[in-house]
Amino acid sequence: GHVAWASEEYLSALLCVVLHGYGITALGGELSSFTAADHVESVRIDHGLRRAADAEIALFAGDLPSATIAAADAIDTIEVDGPEDFLPRVLSLHALALALSGQVSDAREQLRRMRAVPNHTNSPVGPEMRAAEAGALFCVGDRDAAK
Repeated sequence: GHVAWASEEYLSALLCVVLHGYGITALGGELSSFTAADHVESVRIDHGLRRAADAEIALFAGDLPSATIAAADAIDTIEVDGPEDFLPRVLSLHALALALSGQVSDAREQLRRMRAVPNHTNSPVGPEMRAAEAGALFCVGDRDAAK
């Protein structure tokens, strides 16, 4: 139950575990619990991670404008407040949303920024980040790099 969640760090970590351990569908099934917990004044999901999850859900649903906005917001927040380990992931999400929207040069810029993050491939969500990177590269026409 949501009353057992004692801290925003725990809640944010749980959101990431559900999202990346079990996927978007599982997160969708748990959103009501996260929403209920988020209404407890002492517990808040970190804004950057919330917006990263929003971007992932919007991409999964095919809502590219919402995914682009949420990913950009997540980048802005995570660059300032952390957690820095998730910066490559939100950059890859933003790149994919931009590439799917036909914004090739902006997508390439986000991929460049992602690769500039030290140890970006060692992110806790490295496999998902690399999948989004490959998707973005494919969409911008760089099929060999995507492979």
